Amino acid sequence: MSLKGKKQPVVLSIAGFDPTSGAGVTADIKTFAAFNCYGLAVTTAITVQDTAKVHSSMVLSADLVTKQLNALSEDIAVDVVKIGMLGDNEIVLAVIDFLVSQKTKFVIIDPLIYSTSGYPLLEETAKELVINKLFPLATLITPNLMETAILLNETILDLEDMKQAAAKLNLISKTAVLIKGGHLSGDPIDLFYNGKDYKIFSSPRIKQTAHGTGCALSSAISAALACGNDLIKSIEIAKNFLTNSLMSAQRLGRGDNLLNHFSSFY
Repeated sequence: MSLKGKKQPVVLSIAGFDPTSGAGVTADIKTFAAFNCYGLAVTTAITVQDTAKVHSSMVLSADLVTKQLNALSEDIAVDVVKIGMLGDNEIVLAVIDFLVSQKTKFVIIDPLIYSTSGYPLLEETAKELVINKLFPLATLITPNLMETAILLNETILDLEDMKQAAAKLNLISKTAVLIKGGHLSGDPIDLFYNGKDYKIFSSPRIKQTAHGTGCALSSAISAALACGNDLIKSIEIAKNFLTNSLMSAQRLGRGDNLLNHFSSFY
């Protein structure tokens, strides 16, 4: 496909399937489309969830995930890969093999470990593999406060804790880190660290919450990178996208609100 005579950027999501489309591969596709990117999706797991919580899930076989990845990569050139729910060790290994073989320029990892309602999205034994083997293949990792605390086995209570945690994750992975601090009190701040410099991204706190905000942010960063922006500019663009999507979020079910990924169209 083309956009004003130019090739439409292609972004691949590797993540689970959320039937509410508030997160997972379908939410990623909506975010990519909002940036005029063409979205591809490889599904790693099927979840049973509504707007209130995740009830159960079934992780797909690593062989099936590999076949999905190979079929797409042999047919379509991908500009950016965004990674979400992986589920287990075997799928993590399959994704590592894929990334090593493809050498995609930009890889954004949103290391999903638990759902907001507390359902496990990554088996415990896969944590070290993700940290030591998958993270070093990334351009940026985007854990939230809870995920950062689990990854490092530490408590994170304030900005200073976030800075120390970002430095530790960067030291381990040798990649840039964006810790999402939306659950801190006051206006939400996200902390970026690339091994040299810290940068704080802040935005006004919006009263309403929504399902899939972290997923939307990492997907928007991926799409902004695919459109030719540098990493810092992509984060700024993504933060603005998330703010607008959250401000127009809708309550369609009995649980949390759902983001309006196409708020800019209206």
